[in-house]
Amino acid sequence: MVTIQKKYFVDTNPQSGVTLLLSILVLSAIMAISFSLATIIFIEVRTSGDLVRTEGAIFGADAVSEQVLFKVKRKTADFFPASINLKNNVVVDKPVENTTTTPVFTDVVLTTANVFFKGKVFQLFDPGNLGGGSGFARIRITNMASGYGTNLKVYVCEFNPTDVFQDSACTNENSVEYWVNPLDSIIAGATANKFTYVYPPDQVPPGYVEWFLDKNKQQQVVIINETTAVIPIKIETFGPTTNNPKSMPLVGEVSVPIKADNSGAVRRLDLRIPNQ
Repeated sequence: MVTIQKKYFVDTNPQSGVTLLLSILVLSAIMAISFSLATIIFIEVRTSGDLVRTEGAIFGADAVSEQVLFKVKRKTADFFPASINLKNNVVVDKPVENTTTTPVFTDVVLTTANVFFKGKVFQLFDPGNLGGGSGFARIRITNMASGYGTNLKVYVCEFNPTDVFQDSACTNENSVEYWVNPLDSIIAGATANKFTYVYPPDQVPPGYVEWFLDKNKQQQVVIINETTAVIPIKIETFGPTTNNPKSMPLVGEVSVPIKADNSGAVRRLDLRIPNQ
């Protein structure tokens, strides 16, 4: 008879494999730290490259702004080619002379605009048809200041562009013929045919006032600041209907955006040039 003997061994070291597990954990931590450092280094390298390219784009846009200023003031032909290739791969898009603002235009009325003949003036006309109507059907002016004591006085003048007296139509604050009534629905009791007060937005009446306009005529807006504070304002214009936003002419200056691209780093300058 063959006797089979079975032997059972008991592991007297319950910590076996811990070293391997710790090694894996340490290696994982080192790998995570390495990836983190690599990500940080990559971001820094990319940022450094952007800074280097940005410098060329900024100098490129600044250099072209001098050319733009010269050409706009001299009214030279062939304003600019489609693009301008400068040194070190700096490309500047063709600068375009703007004659209009955005449909929602923000500005300030200084304390010096305290009487009619010193008031802030905005013209409404069609730059492509100076002898025709403005094409504007409605205008809204909002007083963006907060607090009391910041009221504005606003005149809206409307005249026929073919009128022989158009040059003096809006120079007389007592002229009943040309002033447009504000909308009575906006400010209760606003029946003055020359002006109304525009209150701050946190007051009653509301902080804006509106006028319906004749799009076949031209308009001029005069805003007077009778306070001792600079007042921010917002002007919204609409045409040819009362609900369609329409850009307001940029009077007294032109705006030329200059965009320079240096291998992906893009920088833009907005050059504002007075007409006089």
